[in-house]
Amino acid sequence: MAEQPKKPKEWTAIKVAVWYALWGGLWIVFSDRLLLMLFGDIGHLAQFQTYKGWLYVLVTALLLFWLVAKMSAGQQQLNEELHKLNAELDQRVAARTAELEEARKNLVCSLADKEQARIALENANARLKELDRLKSMFIASMSHELRTPLNSIIGFSSILLAEWLGPLNAEQKENQAAILESGRHLLALINDVIDISKIEAGMLEPNYEAFDLDALLEEAVKAARKEATGKGVELVMAAEAVRMHTDRRRLLQCLLNLLGNAVKFTPAGAITVTARQGGGGEGGARVEISVADTGIGIRKEDMGKLFAPFVRLHAPGDANYPGTGLGLYLTAKLAREVLQGEIAVTSVFGAGSTFTLRLPVTIGQET
Repeated sequence: MAEQPKKPKEWTAIKVAVWYALWGGLWIVFSDRLLLMLFGDIGHLAQFQTYKGWLYVLVTALLLFWLVAKMSAGQQQLNEELHKLNAELDQRVAARTAELEEARKNLVCSLADKEQARIALENANARLKELDRLKSMFIASMSHELRTPLNSIIGFSSILLAEWLGPLNAEQKENQAAILESGRHLLALINDVIDISKIEAGMLEPNYEAFDLDALLEEAVKAARKEATGKGVELVMAAEAVRMHTDRRRLLQCLLNLLGNAVKFTPAGAITVTARQGGGGEGGARVEISVADTGIGIRKEDMGKLFAPFVRLHAPGDANYPGTGLGLYLTAKLAREVLQGEIAVTSVFGAGSTFTLRLPVTIGQET
C-alpha cells in the first residue's frame, strides 16, 4: 500500500516569520542606539542607516528565497507522491477492469452453457413425451392383441373344464384347470400393467358411484375365501355400515390385491377385514379399511421398498411365492391418485402385517 503524502511543515514557516519579525523589530528599535554608541558621530549615522536598510533588504530577500525554495521542494515532493498514487490507482483500475472483463466473459459463457442446457432439456423432454406417446400406443395395441386371445383361451378352457364338449378324465381336468388359472393370472398381470400405465399418463378415468361398503367387503372376502379355505386360513370380516360415494371398481381392486397378498403370505391362522368410519376433518368424513393377517410379516429394512414396482421381498427360508411385485404398487397408486386417500402398513416380522386404507367417504357429489 502506498505511503500517504507528508503534510507541509507549516510550523517551520511560522517559526521563521516570528523570529524574523522579532529580530527585525529589535533591529529597528535598537540599531540606531547601537550605532550611535559605537561610532559616537551622528554625522556617520545617516550613512550607516542606509547600509542598515540595504542589509535588511538583503536578509529579507534571502529569507524569502529560502522560504520559496522550501515550499517548491515540498510541492515537488507532493507532486511526486501524487504521481505515484495516480500510477498505483491506474494499475488497480486496470487490474479491476481485467477482472470484470474476465467475469463478464465467464458470465457470457455460463449463459451460453445454460441456454444450450435448456435447449437440450427441451429436446429431451420432447423426446420423452414422444416416447411416452409411443409407449401408450404400444400398450393400447398390446392390450388388445394380448387380451383378445387370452379371453378366448380362458373361455374355451372354462367350456372344456365344464365338460360341455364331453367328459374329461382326471389328468385332462387338471391340465385344463392349470391352463385356466395361468390364463387368468396372465390376464390380471396385463390388466395391472395397463392400469399403471394409464395412471402414470393421467388417462385413468374414475367412475364414481354410491354403494354400501359392507356389501363391497363381502364381495372381496367371497372372492378370496376359496383360496384361503384351501390353505386352512380363516377369513373374518367386521365392518360398520358405511354408505360411500367413490370409485367402487378401483376400491374393490385394491381390496382384492390386499386380500390376495394376505392369503399368499399367511401359511396358517386368520385374516381379518375391518372397516370403520372416522370423524370428519377438513376433507370430510373418512373411512379406515384394514386387512390384518397372521402371516410371515415384513422385515423392518424392507418396509421402505414395499410399494416400489417390480419389487419382490425375500421370504423366510427363501420360500417361492408367486407374483410380479406390481400388486402393492398399483394399490398405492389407486389409493392416492384415484381414491384420493392413502395406504399405511404396520408389520411384525414372523407375526403378521396390517395394511390400512384411509379414504374419503365421498368423492364428488352423490346423485
